[in-house]
Amino acid sequence: MTTRALVVAALLTAAGCRSAPTTVRVSLALGAGVSGDDLQLTVYDRNGRVVDASDLGSPSRLPGDVVVMLSPGAGEARVLAVALAGGAPVAVAAGRVPVLPAHEMTIGLTVTAGMLPDSDGDGVPDVLDNCPTTANADQACGDGSNVGDACRTMPGGSDGGVIGGGPGDVDMAGGGGDDGGVIVPAGCGNGVLDSGEQCDDGAKNSDDPAAVATCTTMCKTRATCGTVSGATGAKIDPATGHCYVAWPGPINYASAQRDCQSRGGYLAVITSSAENTLVSAIAGLSQMWIGLEITHGATDSYHWVDNEMFLYAAFATGEPNNGSANGGRAEDCVARGVAGWADLPCGFPSTGNLPSSPSFALGFVCESSCGNGVLEPGEECDGGPNCTANCYLKRPCTESGAFLSPVNGHCYFVQSGSVNYATALNSCPAGTHLATLADIAENESGMGAVIGKNDAWIALKAASTLGSYDWGAPTSEAFNSRRYHGFTGAEPNESSTPNCVRVSDGLGWRDISCNNTYDSLCERE
Repeated sequence: MTTRALVVAALLTAAGCRSAPTTVRVSLALGAGVSGDDLQLTVYDRNGRVVDASDLGSPSRLPGDVVVMLSPGAGEARVLAVALAGGAPVAVAAGRVPVLPAHEMTIGLTVTAGMLPDSDGDGVPDVLDNCPTTANADQACGDGSNVGDACRTMPGGSDGGVIGGGPGDVDMAGGGGDDGGVIVPAGCGNGVLDSGEQCDDGAKNSDDPAAVATCTTMCKTRATCGTVSGATGAKIDPATGHCYVAWPGPINYASAQRDCQSRGGYLAVITSSAENTLVSAIAGLSQMWIGLEITHGATDSYHWVDNEMFLYAAFATGEPNNGSANGGRAEDCVARGVAGWADLPCGFPSTGNLPSSPSFALGFVCESSCGNGVLEPGEECDGGPNCTANCYLKRPCTESGAFLSPVNGHCYFVQSGSVNYATALNSCPAGTHLATLADIAENESGMGAVIGKNDAWIALKAASTLGSYDWGAPTSEAFNSRRYHGFTGAEPNESSTPNCVRVSDGLGWRDISCNNTYDSLCERE
């Protein structure tokens, strides 16, 4: 069915005008077997309900888009779509997305049969409810903290609606602040593994990254920090065991990510205000890279390096601005600063006929969750002989001359047989594909497999525009030369398209006509 535009604009709480509106585009689709006679849309921001069961007509009109205009200070949009038959709800879709001032954010939802859990029966599914234990259909939140007013039972503050929990439990808010509902288990620190504890080493429990310890002061297993010598700041989160370390650099974004990977972590992924506060505490006044990438286009998309969902943002006023305050230079990477986050040039230098990319260097904040005893988002394992130091499973890697990545666990090997690029795309064995070397660590492993061998195709191709490349193999990885590429010197230097890319031992990436023939560099992921 051709997508219809169901444009419903709700102007909410904005007293003045901006040069660009703050909107959320909700792309709705209908799941299999769903029918009904009415479709209602409800939207909440961080302060409460802003669209109340707006009637969109028959669900049969889907697929379609709903554009909701929000206040610049909305913070987030929590979206609920309900299909009704004879006035009774029969199907639902729910999701949330951060809201950035003067930007349009997008969220895709499919209305599927059945209803979502709603513990307090207020019509707001638990997945969206800012107070899931107490009915609060209006989702009112006076301080914009995403903790509903109905849950504010602590005098002088909030604990997120989670209070007590057992004899001797200690609320970190101390009765006068907001700790997000974090509880210290009863008996933590007594050296005995009690209920609710991952570990307990008694007096050896420590949140000091430099200390030789395995357990936090909240009895959570600590992730590996590695050495913090030379760091400008470091902290263990006692509630999660994650380790955060700020490094002075200055280096470009791709090199910062590689440095973090070499320490068993990744550029910091910030998914809550509490985590943002922790990162800011160790970063201080310096602007430092974090692990958020932006793909600018008609609608911008945001991507955390560990593939967690983008559900929280803390951009400074006027950010992201894609270069309007930085000489018009494309800005595809994100750093945190005193005033908030900002998009900035990634700083990876251009070569050959790649699009211009200015040098840019900053300090950076690494985060490590690997080794804390919990399978975190983005991890495939958490320890053991078949797990890398970055918590990815090691793939089978028995081919002659194959190279196993110590970071992502992918296996890279050369498939002999001189073929053109089109044939190479389908020449790798089942379960593998032509290699996509999307960051420095991947490229190091791919190049490790071609040492002493002939040139080999990788999956990169400029189909119609010189210097504009895309990965040709089935992959979720996007190519952006401003973030990272493996070309050196005058490469890429072909004068016509299409041209494709092969890797050479000692020479890096080189472009050439796709009709030439080479071996194939394959990847098992």
